[in-house]
Amino acid sequence: MLGGVFTYNFGRVITYSLIGVAFGFIGGKIAFFGYQQILSIALGVLIILSAILPYSFERLFEITPAISSLLAQLKAGLGSQLKNGSFSSLLTIGLLNGFLPCGLVYFAVMGATSQYGIVEGALYMAIFGLGTLPAMLLVAISPTFITVRMRNKVKKALPYLAILIGIIFILRGLNLGIPYVSPEFNQKNPDVVECHE
Repeated sequence: MLGGVFTYNFGRVITYSLIGVAFGFIGGKIAFFGYQQILSIALGVLIILSAILPYSFERLFEITPAISSLLAQLKAGLGSQLKNGSFSSLLTIGLLNGFLPCGLVYFAVMGATSQYGIVEGALYMAIFGLGTLPAMLLVAISPTFITVRMRNKVKKALPYLAILIGIIFILRGLNLGIPYVSPEFNQKNPDVVECHE
């Protein structure tokens, strides 16, 4: 049982890492051209809006035909793999599941976009995936441990957590010179080390 859970979650982490590569690449290009502050503020605003207006963001997936079609194909693929209990099927389910819409994944993707390159983006998403592993294992070992009441409390707390994360992103982009909270951005390429004689 645990072997299957680890195999499934290994698939999820691989997919998250690949997503991190893509969005880390985008974030790296944005940082290269000096728009990291604007990106951080924009992501912060987007996170806050997604917490305040969650259903509006969910409808984006419903009204976009291409995305709706892709999600339908993913769900069909998951359904066919669920009939087979092999490790390869569980790995495939994990790989496909990583592409399904999820609020927490959206926030993680925004964080990956704020990184400076593909390696950082991949690591960010991999750590996010590994961070969800304890909860996944707990649910697999003891499904009744997380009660409906507990799930409802977590669901109610998530928007407030998202707003807090959004505020941190905005503060980070404001370049206030506050260590760890709003550090000063290097307006030049962050990978370039300047030498002074």
